[in-house]
Amino acid sequence: MAQSGPNESMQRQACMGDAVRLCGAYIPDRNRIRDCMAAQVDQLSPSCRAVFDASVQAERSPSPRR
Repeated sequence: MAQSGPNESMQRQACMGDAVRLCGAYIPDRNRIRDCMAAQVDQLSPSCRAVFDASVQAERSPSPRR
């Protein structure tokens, strides 16, 4: 969730309510919010979970080599 741009905007829209509801104590620390949400992924709304899962997969996939 640290990247900026259209993906971040989608994440914010999909996950703002969940972030406040589940991890509000960690606002504004993005890293702690991400960790908190990862620990509670089963409680995320379906739209947030979809965006969150996609973000986690993107972080885990290896970077293309040059």
